[in-house]
Amino acid sequence: MLKKLLSLLLLVLIVVFAYYFLRSCSSSGVGQNALSKTGNLIGDVAKGTVGAVGDAAKGTAGLVGDAAKGTVNAVGDVASGTADLVGDAAKGTVNAVGDVASGTANLVGDAAKGTAGLVEGAANKVFSGVIKGAKVLNDATKDIVGDPKAKSEVFYSQAIKFAVGSAALNGDAHQLLDKLGAYLNKSGFEELTIEGHTDSTGSATANETLSTARAKSVKAYLAKSAKMSAEKLNGVKTVGMGSKMPMASNETKEGQEANRRVVFKIAR
Repeated sequence: MLKKLLSLLLLVLIVVFAYYFLRSCSSSGVGQNALSKTGNLIGDVAKGTVGAVGDAAKGTAGLVGDAAKGTVNAVGDVASGTADLVGDAAKGTVNAVGDVASGTANLVGDAAKGTAGLVEGAANKVFSGVIKGAKVLNDATKDIVGDPKAKSEVFYSQAIKFAVGSAALNGDAHQLLDKLGAYLNKSGFEELTIEGHTDSTGSATANETLSTARAKSVKAYLAKSAKMSAEKLNGVKTVGMGSKMPMASNETKEGQEANRRVVFKIAR
């Protein structure tokens, strides 16, 4: 299109030049006739040039319009594609957040369960000698109040004391065991387990040996006090627990004193 326009402009220049040349020669008839024909030619060329320029303008406008339409369509497609990508990304993000939240909730739940288990385990390890429903026998001046009809009962006492490093009972322990013997004769039993417990002072082996000897010492005195028959004595068992099952912290003197105890488990 551009080459066509340049050719037409060149032709116009040539014709215009010829026109003015012939006009200078207009004094002759030939010159007048040539000038008239040249004017007609210039008019035709001008019309052709205008037509060509109009066609070029129309073509250019058409191209611009098509380009504009194509650009609009391309922008629309890009916008649509971008919207789809944003939507997919948003959905993916929501799903990812949901998965993370779910995973986090599961982790928190597992951590809470694990922590609860650790706390419970630590409590059992530190105070594993605590027995739910067990009755305390620390006052030798009072009669023992139990439940003779119950299938099982548990008593424990920190008042049954021994000489340091020894299994020998002191005087106050005798009085308390006399009360227990009377209660056993009254309520009866099929099996009686006597457990000896110590604090954590000393080695584990030494404490277990000492607690076993103390449990046997309690059994011997109780059998004599309650005048148990050989048959009844067969149902009395002794166990030395050492310091394995504390019911209080061994970090304090009060805790150590609480852990030095004798436990009686009665089964009927």
